[in-house]
Amino acid sequence: MIIKELNPGHFGKFHNVNVELTPGINVIYGKNEAGKSTLHAFVKGMLFGIERLRGRAGKEDLYVKYQPWDTPGAYQGSMVLSVDGEDYRIIRSFYKKERSIKIIRESTGRELTDAELGVSAIIPKLTESIYRNTISIEQLRAKTEYELAEELKNYITNLSMSKSKEVDVNGAISYLLEKKKKLEKRLPDDRLATLTSELKELQDTLKKLDDLSGELAELKKRSEYLENKQKEYNRSTNQERMKKVAYYPAILEKFNRFLEMKQSAKNAEEKVEGLGEKTKKQASELDSSNTIGEHLKELGELRQRKQELEEELKEKRQEIEPHLKQGSISGRVIGVIIVVLGLAISSIPFPFPFMTILIRCIIGIAFLVAGISKYILTATKEEKTKQKLEDMKTECERQIFYLHSKWHDILLSHRVSNESQLMVKYNDVLKNEVEREQALERKIEYQAAAKQFHNKADELEYEIIDYMKHFLGNPEASKECMQELWQEIEEFKEEIINEMSANEEEHTNIRSQMERIRWTLESNVECEVKLDQKQTEQEELCELRKELLEEIEAITLGIQTLKELSTDIHDSFGSTLNQMLSEIVSSISQGEYTSIIVDEKLNVSVLHLGQYVSLDKLSAGTMDQIYLALRLSVASLLFPEENMPILLDDTFALYDEERTKAALKLLAKETNRQVIIFTCHRREKELLEECKVPYHYVDLNEIGKKPFEYA
Repeated sequence: MIIKELNPGHFGKFHNVNVELTPGINVIYGKNEAGKSTLHAFVKGMLFGIERLRGRAGKEDLYVKYQPWDTPGAYQGSMVLSVDGEDYRIIRSFYKKERSIKIIRESTGRELTDAELGVSAIIPKLTESIYRNTISIEQLRAKTEYELAEELKNYITNLSMSKSKEVDVNGAISYLLEKKKKLEKRLPDDRLATLTSELKELQDTLKKLDDLSGELAELKKRSEYLENKQKEYNRSTNQERMKKVAYYPAILEKFNRFLEMKQSAKNAEEKVEGLGEKTKKQASELDSSNTIGEHLKELGELRQRKQELEEELKEKRQEIEPHLKQGSISGRVIGVIIVVLGLAISSIPFPFPFMTILIRCIIGIAFLVAGISKYILTATKEEKTKQKLEDMKTECERQIFYLHSKWHDILLSHRVSNESQLMVKYNDVLKNEVEREQALERKIEYQAAAKQFHNKADELEYEIIDYMKHFLGNPEASKECMQELWQEIEEFKEEIINEMSANEEEHTNIRSQMERIRWTLESNVECEVKLDQKQTEQEELCELRKELLEEIEAITLGIQTLKELSTDIHDSFGSTLNQMLSEIVSSISQGEYTSIIVDEKLNVSVLHLGQYVSLDKLSAGTMDQIYLALRLSVASLLFPEENMPILLDDTFALYDEERTKAALKLLAKETNRQVIIFTCHRREKELLEECKVPYHYVDLNEIGKKPFEYA
């Protein structure tokens, strides 16, 4: 695998930066805070993602550390890998709300469907723990972790047992452990404990039921004895009287009902009497509605006739008065004109000689007489017309007065002053008549009810007296006789009934006990069936538990065998790892340490001055060198076919110059392996140039200022 390109879009301090890398050795130089560790963390994040940590682990949360504070939503980047000659571009968003990953095959432009697996979709065996413990060394973290030992052990065991790296022994052990856990969960211990408790309860219940059955048999014998005793008593002479005594509460109830019927009949009769007096009073006090209705109708006719007379008088007056006025004026004017004309004729001189004074006088007198006559006739005619009009008026007023008198008589007959009051009285009369009719109906109902109450009281009285005859001489349905009856019955109870009361009470209690026992037995009739079912279920569960325990024991034995076999196989492969590690350490230390041994947990011991000493007894620089050699050895063992890149973050900080040069030469011999060195020193560059080792140089301080330098 070769990392060809890093593109932290928005990651830590980087924004839209492009870093190109080449096969072989790549030196990424930068001063402190230039972003070397950030770029190293970006590679890990692109391969495996970055999860946000919680709790105590949150103090070292890389998610928060590298999230851009100004654009948190743009927390993303991309990188280009080359695997088996094929380029893949990984595009990943780290933002928690929009987390995503895409892997695109550059040659075809197609997106891998299993991109959510991360780099495992391209290199299946590369896990985060292997990456962290082999090909990636962070600052001051050259030491491997325990989980690398487990990965290496699993790999060696797979290879030895199946001659293949595809079999996962650790996976097999994990599978067996998971299956064992599932089988342990299937163990019916809880159900068996519950069944044991239920069986004990059922057995106790059955024992109680047996005891109840015996008790029921005894009670049945006692009940039969009491029944026989009761039969003997019933054959005695007092049997009939005992029945009557038992019937006394019913008679007492009927007597109370008898009194109620008598009282109800009395109440009904009183109501009938009250309603009769009320209806008589109503009939005497108010006129009938028919009379008032006829008078109201007559008043209406009188009012209409009066209006017609007034209208007729008004019309005649309007018809005569204009003619009267016009004729009077014209007649009088004509008379005056004739008189004036006669005077004028008698005084005017005529031109004719034959007309004498006498003739003029005669003509003047004639005109004067004619004018006066006309005037007198007109005055007489006017007087006659006035008289006729006055006669008509008088007649109309007379008739109106007659109508008014009749109107007044009608109102006076009903003791009201106007028609409105008469109408109110008419409504009251109608209401009174409705109430009277309703009162009559209720009176009939109460009469029927009183009769029914009397009939019922008579029936009850007959039954009560018939009952009393068994105890009293001449009874009657009265309170005194009922009191005497009660005393007689109480005396009879003291003499006879008390004799059997204890017997009957005992019999009643026995029947009650027998009913309770029978109900208990019937409600638990399926108890034996349940007991059989529970016992069968218990036997089946015990058998299942036995089978599961045998299978769990077999799985435990298998896990133990796999672990022992894995340890034995690791011992056979230990020499290979030790030889590879010893060669690398000898080369780096320039022959000072030639023999290194590693146990199954990757604990390292070094041969020094004739004895093996623990790695922690050596200097820090030597420890880093040996751990670097261990990582290279394990990486070669885990990935014999894939040349994985090595990422070194200030790994040579504790090396002296000679061992640094030796380490660089060793890395340079790995011609097929990409090496990425993050450093804040120029020593690595100078030593590579001194050894004439080709390398690709990236200066983080100059990113964005000038092109990258190639040596």
